[in-house]
Amino acid sequence: AEPTAMNLAMPKDTKDPNLENKVKESGSLTLMLGKANIIYYYFGNDPTKMQTSGYKDVRKLILDKKKSTPVDDLFIIIKPDKDATYKNAVDVLDEMTIDDITRYAMVDATPEEYKLIQQTEKADGIQ
Repeated sequence: AEPTAMNLAMPKDTKDPNLENKVKESGSLTLMLGKANIIYYYFGNDPTKMQTSGYKDVRKLILDKKKSTPVDDLFIIIKPDKDATYKNAVDVLDEMTIDDITRYAMVDATPEEYKLIQQTEKADGIQ
């Protein structure tokens, strides 16, 4: 087999806020990977509207968002927290391929989001 190369489009590394990539709030879905195989998710930019799901239900969640969002607006943000497992991160990345999601990114959760996850886990008795 001959080695092949793949083109990778990366955003420009810039600190100019006017040039940063923007995601439409109506098209975004944020998946935060927590411990105990739980996914915390919210639509748009308001993490206080966070809900929970399991990995067996994440496909339906993604496909429902895909059906209700114009293809150019859909963007999924994946945020594994420090308690997420490597397997969970790989499972969600596999789901992007299975569900034919072409616009997604894996980034760190904000301190506010992590605090919300911890509060939810404590309230639900998740260890």
